[in-house]
Amino acid sequence: MKRTATWADGAGRVLARAVVSACVCAAACAPPHVPAPYTSAEIEHALSPVRRISARCYDGSASQLRQKVVKAEFVLTIAADGSVRSEPQAATLGDDALIQCLRHGLDQLKFPPRERERLRVELELGKARPS
Repeated sequence: MKRTATWADGAGRVLARAVVSACVCAAACAPPHVPAPYTSAEIEHALSPVRRISARCYDGSASQLRQKVVKAEFVLTIAADGSVRSEPQAATLGDDALIQCLRHGLDQLKFPPRERERLRVELELGKARPS
């Protein structure tokens, strides 16, 4: 007796081939582990001006005059040419001039030319008052 191929039989074989192809492609096409574009030494060097920028911006600011501790978080987007664009993510509210000064200073940082990268920077300015 001769067996007649049905749509279900053909679909099953096509589906099995697709699953095998997807598995092979997932294994063969997966990107290799890509190391971070910057070493910790390069990051430390590029961020070395941050302490000076923070002190310059905090000195004379409304926050300093109120003896307020400011915590700020920025995401630095590093372009392929090493230039930086900073975006404030979280900050103690109430001193926009201080945040803009920090942002301007962070935007002046320079990294070695490489791939695009994003880094998170957390800053704490001022001294905590004794309780």
